[in-house]
Amino acid sequence: MARLTLKHAKEEALDLLQHSWSHIELTFIKQVRDQLGWRGEVHIDKAGAEKRLLDAVFVHPDDQQYDGTGGIMYNGFTDGDMIWIERCCEYEQMVGTLIHEALHDCVFLIRPTRQMRYRGLSCEFEHSVFECLPIEGI
Repeated sequence: MARLTLKHAKEEALDLLQHSWSHIELTFIKQVRDQLGWRGEVHIDKAGAEKRLLDAVFVHPDDQQYDGTGGIMYNGFTDGDMIWIERCCEYEQMVGTLIHEALHDCVFLIRPTRQMRYRGLSCEFEHSVFECLPIEGI
C-alpha cells in the first residue's frame, strides 16, 4: 500500500513540477539576478530534477532521524542524486516534499574555472527561492 501511495505521489508531483516549470525557471533566474547579482548564464537541469523525483524511495527505518520528542525530523532529504521520503508522510506532504527535494541541486551558475564549470547554489538560497514559488507544501 505504501509503495502505491508513493507511486501516485510521484505522478502528481511530476505533473505539478512540469506544469509549473516555466514559473520555476523564471523565479530562480530572477532571484539569482536580484539576490546574488549574477549576470552570467544559469543552467537549470529539469531532466535531473525529474529523474530524482521519479527515482525517490522510502527512507529505511534504520536511517530515520528523530527529534528530542520522538518525532521524525524531516519528511524527506536528498544528496543531489537520490531522494529519500519518510513512510509516515501524509500524501500531500509527500507530494510537496518530492517537489522540494527534486528542486535541490538543479540550478547552477555557469562559471568556468580550473576545477569545474557549474557552481551550485547553497541550500539556504534554494530555500529562499522555494518560498517565492506558488506550489503549496514545498
